Amino acid sequence: MYTVEPVEEVLPSIVEILDSWFASRARRVTGRRRERVESVAARLRRCVETESDRVATAGEKVLIAAERQFEPDGAVARALDCSALPEFLLVFVEDAWLPVDVQDRRVQISELSALNKKMARREYIDVYWSSCPVITLESALVRLRNGQPAWAHTHPSGESHHHCGP
Repeated sequence: MYTVEPVEEVLPSIVEILDSWFASRARRVTGRRRERVESVAARLRRCVETESDRVATAGEKVLIAAERQFEPDGAVARALDCSALPEFLLVFVEDAWLPVDVQDRRVQISELSALNKKMARREYIDVYWSSCPVITLESALVRLRNGQPAWAHTHPSGESHHHCGP
């Protein structure tokens, strides 16, 4: 008798999600709005690549280091599956990643909100472990839309603690 081993689902990489998402979004708009969407995409990709030390686990950092040996550009987005994306999106609403221009900022907030909602609806993330970042991000986006800082609350040490869990 043969037994069938369960197949573990392989989640798409961050680059697969971002490429598909932003290509679809850019096709729907033209002119200056399209430029702004493309700018958000480029900034988010830079954020993923430069902020991985803050977001990636020790095991993920090993994968990233190996990927960088083959091709440094875009290594983080290729090495990590999309379950890490909600944590990167939380970093992406920090002041350092928000554009100064009001219209550019509005587009970034709008795109992040739509992407966050897509991630929450899909099977891309573990609902139990990722629901906190998804909810936290939406709260930050609401504050930003209202002209408030994304991270109004800080730890007594002065650090922003918007990540969930230990």
